[in-house]
Amino acid sequence: MFFEKFRDSGRVFFAESGVYMAEKITMTQQEFEKLQEELEAQKSRRKGIAEEIAIARGHGDLSENAEYDAALNEQAELEENISKLEERVHNAHIITEEELSEGKVNVGHVVKVKDLSTEEELLFEIVGQDPDPFADIPKITLNSSIGRNLNGKEEGEVAEIMLPDNRVLHYQIVEIRQK
Repeated sequence: MFFEKFRDSGRVFFAESGVYMAEKITMTQQEFEKLQEELEAQKSRRKGIAEEIAIARGHGDLSENAEYDAALNEQAELEENISKLEERVHNAHIITEEELSEGKVNVGHVVKVKDLSTEEELLFEIVGQDPDPFADIPKITLNSSIGRNLNGKEEGEVAEIMLPDNRVLHYQIVEIRQK
């Protein structure tokens, strides 16, 4: 049976069945712990916002109470953030030491590549979440076009990366090391 897949904010939609399934998010143990800490920090803000709502409610007419509206909006944003973080925790796949030591590009590795068209060498850190292209060593996720095409490759192999403007980069993997 053929299922057409569509990506939507970390989920895959199977058109024939009409079902959304969350994709696993590969991450290191350190990234997972950071995610859990962030989730707990967000949850701890709930009580404070509830108190702000109660105080604002005490200021009278709720139909013209900007402080009350602002507190409700803050609460809604907080709950949305908590929901997203809980989904990421639930869908986390923590990479094992064995997976890291296989000699293949994966989350938790720093990868040196050579652009075969310019001979320039580049470094990338492969992360499960929170990319940062401006870090000293740019952090890219496995879901990025570069990360997706480097994933699972070994030293010496060449990855072809299709850019949005239909150009193709050819990156040869020079070195793979753990962060």
